[in-house]
Amino acid sequence: MDETNDNQTNAVVVAVYDQYTAPEVLERERNAYQRLLSAVKATPESQLIEPRTVGKKSIMEILPDQAHGHYQGHLPAIQRWWARDWRP
Repeated sequence: MDETNDNQTNAVVVAVYDQYTAPEVLERERNAYQRLLSAVKATPESQLIEPRTVGKKSIMEILPDQAHGHYQGHLPAIQRWWARDWRP
């Protein structure tokens, strides 16, 4: 996936996860978030704030855009999916 652009990457992700129901996707997301949270908590603060080689940014600068910030860009599609597939 290193050679793909954002639209290609998103298409692959949608193709993989489109087979799951809304509750299944939410459960997978919760599990992934808990693993991410555990990893961040286990990482010394000095490593979180130290700029990395790639892009010269720290993990703490990169992480928001790859987590909750990333969802904002997908919110309209998530809301459509939720309305279509979620059956409370």
